[in-house]
Amino acid sequence: MTPLRPPAAPARIDVARIRRTYEAVLGDPRMGPPRLADEEQRAHFAGLLRGHMWLLVPPVERLVPGMAGPFNRSAARHVITRARGVLAIPVLGASSAGDLFELATLSRALLTLYEHRDNHEGGVVPCRRNGSSVTAGSGASAPECR
Repeated sequence: MTPLRPPAAPARIDVARIRRTYEAVLGDPRMGPPRLADEEQRAHFAGLLRGHMWLLVPPVERLVPGMAGPFNRSAARHVITRARGVLAIPVLGASSAGDLFELATLSRALLTLYEHRDNHEGGVVPCRRNGSSVTAGSGASAPECR
């Protein structure tokens, strides 16, 4: 069987769909992951998550050089390296509960890096705890933003 390859032309990244997909696999943190006992259902989610990762890896890779701080760049490179390693495994045999959890977790990490790309290009960094914000790269940071 031929392994899946990324699309030739860049596709639009559907953030809401990616989020729905990984949330369907990861479940609600208060209730735990859903039971995906059906092999066909697990294979379906594995295919969706792998497709999302193929779409997210290239734009996230392009963001790494502009990320603030060596820790952020190192963490992003780690996520990208792990995602590429997972994508190198054939889709068949990559749909166990553990494999799905890893695919969903990596998809969530890639999407988070992708969504916060403005934070690395002089955008505004929101503080979730108190609603304030600082400008990325300004050197100012509220304790809640660290």
